[in-house]
Amino acid sequence: MTQIDTPRLTLLAFSLAQLETYTSSLPDLSKELGFPLLGDPNQPAVARAIRLKMEIMRPLSESNRLWVTYWLIILRQERIGAGLLGFKGQPDALGQVEIGYGINEAHQNKGYMTEAVRALSHWALQQPGCNLITAEIYNGNAASIRVQQKLGASLSSRDEEKSIYQLKRAQRTSSAA
Repeated sequence: MTQIDTPRLTLLAFSLAQLETYTSSLPDLSKELGFPLLGDPNQPAVARAIRLKMEIMRPLSESNRLWVTYWLIILRQERIGAGLLGFKGQPDALGQVEIGYGINEAHQNKGYMTEAVRALSHWALQQPGCNLITAEIYNGNAASIRVQQKLGASLSSRDEEKSIYQLKRAQRTSSAA
C-alpha cells in the first residue's frame, strides 16, 4: 500500500479492490483497515465519482493508478478515516493535473485538509511529468479557497461560478561555481 505520512495524518492510496469494497461494504473496508471510516460512499454523486475512477483505473499500471485513485485521510491520533482527496487523472501533456478534496464536517477547520493537500501536492510535484496542480473551486466554498491560499497557490482565473487555483513546481536554480 502506498502512503504518505505527515505530522498528524497518513494518506493511504486506495487500491482498486479497496475502492470496490468502499462502495459495496464500508464496514468490511473498516474491518480490513482496522479503524472506522467516516462518510457515505453511497451518496449518488460520491458513488458515481468512485465508479468513474474505478473504470479509469482498471487498465492502468499500479503506479499510474496513484494519479486516479482516492487517497484516504487518516487522522493518526484518532485512528479514523476522515476524508478523501485525489487527482482527476494523470498529468496531461503539459504536466498539469487537477486535485479535488473533501473531509468530514466534524474535522473541518482544524488544518487537516491543508496538511493533506500540501503533502499530496508535494508528492505529485516530485513525480516526473508533473509541473502544475490545479484546483477548480466554487466561489462559495471559502474553506477550499483558504486551503489553496495557505498553500501559496495562485488564482489563475475566476468567473461568476468558480475559481481556478494553480500550484507550480518550484523552479530549480543552479548556482554557478
